[in-house]
Amino acid sequence: MKDEKQTNQNPTDESLNTEEQSQEQVNTQKSETVPYDRFKAINDAKKQAENELDQLRAQIDESKRLEDEENGRYKELYEKALKDKEEALQEKQQLSLNHFKTSKLAEAGFTGERLEKAKAFVTGESEEQLEQQIALFTELIPVEQPADPSVNAPGGNTETKTTKDKAEEKGREAARKLFKRK
Repeated sequence: MKDEKQTNQNPTDESLNTEEQSQEQVNTQKSETVPYDRFKAINDAKKQAENELDQLRAQIDESKRLEDEENGRYKELYEKALKDKEEALQEKQQLSLNHFKTSKLAEAGFTGERLEKAKAFVTGESEEQLEQQIALFTELIPVEQPADPSVNAPGGNTETKTTKDKAEEKGREAARKLFKRK
């Protein structure tokens, strides 16, 4: 029985301790809180100061830009014009080389899809380099000869024999010779 009384007292003592602790926490929270009016006033002042700072920085940047525009405007325009001129010259040279490449490949006998594929493989930065590459390319990959249209034309030579047909004919001739001997 004594043990039961002691265990009963312990939970009540513990519950008292937690109530005391929660009261202490509430008291400390009350002392650390700031009234909303005071918080709002300080927060508004901070936001206003940040806005003023942003406006001043924008004004400083604008004045620097205007000053640079007045002092260095001609230099910047000149540099931009030189850059545009160089880009136009490079584009013109590229178009000229592309046209040269196309015409030389067409002279070599490449047409249609084969011409486009050949253009992708032939590279160079001058006409001489392109000529060398085209010569090498045509040696490695010969131009296809077009088919003779008279082969399939009516009244034309219809007896075109494949290697299989020729082999069969030789086999028949050999068989005839062999059977005639007997």
